Amino acid sequence: MHRWSPPSQMIPITSLDNNSTSDTQRMRLRCCKVIIFALILLVLISFSIVYTLQKESLFNEEYKRKQQDEFHQRQQLLFDTYTQDISSTFLQITGNNHTDEKFLRHIQSKTLMILRDLEVKRKKDVLLFLYERNLIQNNRLNLYGADLNNVELVCPHNFHRFNIKGVLWSNAKFINCHLTSATFDYTYLINARF
Repeated sequence: MHRWSPPSQMIPITSLDNNSTSDTQRMRLRCCKVIIFALILLVLISFSIVYTLQKESLFNEEYKRKQQDEFHQRQQLLFDTYTQDISSTFLQITGNNHTDEKFLRHIQSKTLMILRDLEVKRKKDVLLFLYERNLIQNNRLNLYGADLNNVELVCPHNFHRFNIKGVLWSNAKFINCHLTSATFDYTYLINARF
């Protein structure tokens, strides 16, 4: 005969007691899986948004940089072409030992056209170029109506007989410029600083 002994494991009293703990564990496991899945999804969405925004920002910066580079290259090309054309024209004038009105009109029209398209820094370079070629002294070259607004002249030497008549030159700055016998007749020098 066998003697009855209690089993080593505890037997649930009802089947509901055992299922409730396993159901609770299953629910917790499902909730953890959903939370982990949601976090992974949130990280992926955040990464894709940040990546897209950074890519767009880099694209915009690159586009702006290329636009600026193209603008500066175009400005340099315009200025170089202008100086070469004027220099060759000026060589023809000095080769003849007299100033031909036809050549001066050509230089005047080229200068007025180029001043419309150039930025402020290049306009200053055009003025210095014309002065060094003795074209804006003694009223040789008429720049009437030229737009020289915001051009700043930093002068390394005296501007003797600097002759600019009838130009638009607001916010002009003449830094270290010694203007002797300069003529600014009919020039609009609004807010100019000497």
